[in-house]
Amino acid sequence: MAAALRAVAPRLGDGDVNPALDFLIGTGLADGDEAVREHMVAAGMAVLDAHGAAHAPRLLPLFEGHLDRKGKCATPEEEERFDLVREGA
Repeated sequence: MAAALRAVAPRLGDGDVNPALDFLIGTGLADGDEAVREHMVAAGMAVLDAHGAAHAPRLLPLFEGHLDRKGKCATPEEEERFDLVREGA
């Protein structure tokens, strides 16, 4: 999945940038496999390189939303996933 998103990053439409990054941050960075997380970071960087400057005002709330979820972790597993997301973001 990360390789596909990285490959299409330059061709993402305006409406696809936030959902792609939301998936990469919320799902990809929370993966338990370090290699998967590394590929997701690379895909996210490709999206940001291609679209970050034009979408910065819309992207900042997305990142902040993922980083502010700490208080909503109900289990130790959710806390661990949040830590992985926070490290990657």
